[in-house]
Amino acid sequence: MKQYKYEEIAANIESKITGGQYLPGHRLPSVRTLKQQYRTSLSTIQSEYDELLLRGLVESAPRSGYYVSARPATGKGTATPIVGDPVFRNNLAVITSRNLKRSAISKFNVAAPGAPAVAATAVTGSVE
Repeated sequence: MKQYKYEEIAANIESKITGGQYLPGHRLPSVRTLKQQYRTSLSTIQSEYDELLLRGLVESAPRSGYYVSARPATGKGTATPIVGDPVFRNNLAVITSRNLKRSAISKFNVAAPGAPAVAATAVTGSVE
């Protein structure tokens, strides 16, 4: 089965991480740099980084970029479940409450494939 372009790019970055070329804490190439390198769209590169975030191989720092996770996963599906996008994670409850016209903030659970749900408070601290 043919892979999507973002999966090919993610596999390339993953091999560099698991091969030791990128060590924990190492700043990864920017989205724009990878866009030029692979001659693809920004959304493809963003999808690639999202994939690596879900696998637990990289972490994002708002307005700073992507870094190799301090606790890299040992393989597909073995990563500790994480919430990839800090902006989404921090604003989901507020946005949802606003959309539902509620005055109280909703509580959410975070889940990852193959792992039990992790309470949002365990991931982000209190959501209230």
